[in-house]
Amino acid sequence: MDTIHDLGGRQGFGLIKLAKDDDAVPFQANWEARAFAICLIMWGKWRKSEDGPNLDWFRHVRERIDPVDYLTRPYFDQWVQSMTAILLEEGTISLKELTGKDTPSFEIIASAEKGDFTTRSTFFDGNYEVGQLVVAKKTTLEPYTRLPGYIRGRRGKVILKHGRQPLADILALGIEKDERLYTVAFEASELWPDAENKGDRVCIDLWESHLESTS
Repeated sequence: MDTIHDLGGRQGFGLIKLAKDDDAVPFQANWEARAFAICLIMWGKWRKSEDGPNLDWFRHVRERIDPVDYLTRPYFDQWVQSMTAILLEEGTISLKELTGKDTPSFEIIASAEKGDFTTRSTFFDGNYEVGQLVVAKKTTLEPYTRLPGYIRGRRGKVILKHGRQPLADILALGIEKDERLYTVAFEASELWPDAENKGDRVCIDLWESHLESTS
């Protein structure tokens, strides 16, 4: 399912305003540093729990933010909103505790049932080889995906093989299933015919189910 976060190549958003940030200052405000620290602490706690949320689930929750909110909220504000939604969904906090008011019950949007675990393979097997041309699939049925919209239907070349890794698309739903992972390079002119620097490449890690053979 496509969401507002997948903006690569889309038109109509105007010029990108580059902020003149001080590279020596990692955060623009103190609250951003606190938000970052809280999220890291929560992620560390999740890693110790077999049934807890994971990073892909956090990304999935963040991508479910209302489009207007997503495009207008600061980056770390989105992190706080996503973390709050997760804590509400798992029952750690209630809306009444959060707002101080009586509110309707919060409906959990997606389940996090554990699936079968497939042991990772150290062998670089798979349907595709380094140097082989592949095509990114045009569609995906998963509610969350690491297949960017701007590469779908486009041709690229496999430049690295990483063996089997948990498929992020369903790991976000709490189902751990391993699948072969590749790094695929796409020429800028393949993705955007009017690209100024046509020799540039975009390299993206993609799972085998994201790809098709060119033949």
